[in-house]
Amino acid sequence: MHDTSARRRSGARGNDCSGLGISEATGIGERTSVRARLLDSVTDVRLANIVRDLFREGAAVGDGGTADAIRYERRTGQLVRLRGHTEKGRNYLAALRRLLARGDLILEDRTIAESLLNDLQKALDGH
Repeated sequence: MHDTSARRRSGARGNDCSGLGISEATGIGERTSVRARLLDSVTDVRLANIVRDLFREGAAVGDGGTADAIRYERRTGQLVRLRGHTEKGRNYLAALRRLLARGDLILEDRTIAESLLNDLQKALDGH
């Protein structure tokens, strides 16, 4: 069972991906420690690098991840950064697909990679 009380307190909404805390948040200042939790859980160096790039330190929108930045930009029409996050999201969607296709991730890392991929895909699809 997933703990949604933290999401309720922060005002975040949406799907919690496999209990990893990757969620669809609603705006600025709702960031959680998703980045730290993911980095603590990941063992594959390639996946850890992707997590570091998708969840930048100091990010101010949603959970701090690229998917939430995409959602925010689509909802508000305002870019979080000068270039926006849609292209970055597409690039990392492809990177996650390549990493998963290799077939050499341990189960826990594969679950995290799939959750990240699904969350990015939902954000890019407008969900």
